[in-house]
Amino acid sequence: MKTLIQRLVFFTAILMGSILNFAFADNTQPVIFACPDIPNYPYETGSGEKIDWKKPGVNLEILKLVEAKLGKKFVFMRLPWRRGLYSLSHGKIDGLFGASFKKKRLKDGRYPMKNGVIDETRMFFELSYVLFKQKDSKLEWDGSKIKNLTDKGIGVVLGYSIGVELTKMGVKVFESKTDLANMQRLTKGHLDGVAGFSVSGNAILTKYPAIFNNIIEMSPSLNRKPYYLMLSHQFYNKHEELAEKIWDTIATCRDSEEVKKIYEKYVD
Repeated sequence: MKTLIQRLVFFTAILMGSILNFAFADNTQPVIFACPDIPNYPYETGSGEKIDWKKPGVNLEILKLVEAKLGKKFVFMRLPWRRGLYSLSHGKIDGLFGASFKKKRLKDGRYPMKNGVIDETRMFFELSYVLFKQKDSKLEWDGSKIKNLTDKGIGVVLGYSIGVELTKMGVKVFESKTDLANMQRLTKGHLDGVAGFSVSGNAILTKYPAIFNNIIEMSPSLNRKPYYLMLSHQFYNKHEELAEKIWDTIATCRDSEEVKKIYEKYVD
């Protein structure tokens, strides 16, 4: 009798342990995300492994909103891009952002898809360079050529790739450290226009309407590329429902008024 009871206790302990392990794995185990360890302002800030949570970048703040809405613990790290992609493909991390869509990367992880094609409605963010000008300016952009330029030039942020593209087009470029500095020069009439990200430029116009009420965004965009949160095949195969919810919630948060306010934090 004693031996039977001992066996029942033993197997009950094993069963309870299995249940607890299953619960931990499915309900409380954090989702591990990584982003590049170099700055991509305002989307990711700082360099190296450390994350400054006072101002980590818009992308990390969006994922913190997603974390709160889904009630799922997220853990973040910064890795060199190639190491991040390797870690994703081997299931060492669950997600990697921001990745542009490349077919060759489908072997490394999953993108948000719909009917077998990339779903742009669930992109993480978009690098969309646009031109800003004063309302009464004669500056024009027809999608292939910038017209009515003077010798003042176009302001860009130091190091932004759009500066190189404009130079190739024969446009005089003036570099500043921030979009805000360029907008200030534009409103004072020291520049023909400013080339920068649409989201960050409009955040400046929203935050300082009294100063920049004479500046407007031009269309079409100079160039545009969507970026995504990739998820590992291992994570998706095990947590398909959660994976789809993460992508859906990113899209919901991305265009919210809350995130527009977040962008304003990075204006200065």
